[in-house]
Amino acid sequence: MAVQKFVIHTTLTPVTGYALGSYRPYYIKQDGVKVKNEKFDNHSQQILNLKDPSKNWYAPAVKYCAIHLASFLKRDLDVPAAEIVIIPSSTKGNVSAGLEKIVQAICRNDKRFSYTRGT
Repeated sequence: MAVQKFVIHTTLTPVTGYALGSYRPYYIKQDGVKVKNEKFDNHSQQILNLKDPSKNWYAPAVKYCAIHLASFLKRDLDVPAAEIVIIPSSTKGNVSAGLEKIVQAICRNDKRFSYTRGT
């Protein structure tokens, strides 16, 4: 997974953020027709699997994402402390329960990190 760096602008100061990969939707439109996206990959599937806690694939998706996030944090983020923020992607104030579970697990296992729910 390629790590992407971006800046989050807050009311106090800009903060550097990191994304562990890009989500590619399962379907895209080509010439106005809905077709399966050829770029849809395993990472995108795991992200999609986080949407429904009642499904069998939910727990493995949480584990997949938590492993990759924890690995990145240990290997590439040399900071004494940081706050992890989940930014809602489409509906204001609506945060994925799966993403919260992943981040909460990271914060329990690595005391450098704390969690804040974005708005």
